Amino acid sequence: MKDFLVHLNRQIPDAVSIGREFSKTNPPPQVSRILFCGMGGSAISGEILKIALAGTCPIPFEINRTWRLPFWVDPKTLVICSSYSGNTEEPLLVFDQAVKKKAKVLGITSGGKLAERMRNRNGLQIRLPGGIPPRCAVGYLTFSLIQIFEKWGWLKFSPQDCREVLGALRRDWGKKPRQLARLMSRYVVRFYGLTDFCEPVLMRWQAQFAENAKVLTARHLIPEMFHNEIEGYCLSKPPAQKILAVFFRDLGEGPLLEKKIQQAKQLVKKSGARVLEIYSQGRSLLARLFYFIYLGDWVSYELALLRGVDPARIPNISLLKGKRIS
Repeated sequence: MKDFLVHLNRQIPDAVSIGREFSKTNPPPQVSRILFCGMGGSAISGEILKIALAGTCPIPFEINRTWRLPFWVDPKTLVICSSYSGNTEEPLLVFDQAVKKKAKVLGITSGGKLAERMRNRNGLQIRLPGGIPPRCAVGYLTFSLIQIFEKWGWLKFSPQDCREVLGALRRDWGKKPRQLARLMSRYVVRFYGLTDFCEPVLMRWQAQFAENAKVLTARHLIPEMFHNEIEGYCLSKPPAQKILAVFFRDLGEGPLLEKKIQQAKQLVKKSGARVLEIYSQGRSLLARLFYFIYLGDWVSYELALLRGVDPARIPNISLLKGKRIS
């Protein structure tokens, strides 16, 4: 697992090349909606893309994390089926439904049944290198599509943006991940961040803590948490003292939201819970997102080591997928 984290930056140039080659022979489809379908580690790239596309793409972009297609999918819909292994049940079922609805289908995978079905139907396919746990292939899954969408005119991704992301992924974290892991190991952790920026970050941290460290956490979005979750901090001090509220902070908050966050932090502290703030670093949106994502991957890895568990093994997931557990 450590090798996959250390070498994540190597995926970005490869993914950009894959996307560039794909876009040379595949012009942008004429569609009115985009639906990204995937599960687990193969779906987080869709969440990142949704944030990246929000300010530039005129076509609505939605995420589907289930085995059923929405009723509105039609021939003017681009359905992206994402399964790194190519054998995830839900995207395969969605693929079959999309074909029946005559939607335009784009598959992104390293092989498996999805690659076979795409090949049999002459579908559009982004083929990725294999041999990586899906949750560690976030570079391939995200930046191949980012490059394609950039060539299609749906978002902006400059060479400078790419270099900044690479800088975030080549960062020497020093002792920071282990220090954060030690702190978080003593609490029940709850993650908070902005709806229009941090949603993929919160999802990633929660998923990586579960898969790598075998630790359950919770997450909530700002400003929604100001309208419900904050009331839960009227707890008496003994139970609240077990909570660590982690606020992911970003330069895009603005003065009004920043004031609200400060007020919320005071209420959390008043309950007896502990507050931790983590600030994004970088200029571009993608660099700031991947700063958070990469830090979370390392913290979850260090937390796994502290707890004496193997971050690579996922026995419960394997059991539910019907795989043999070694």
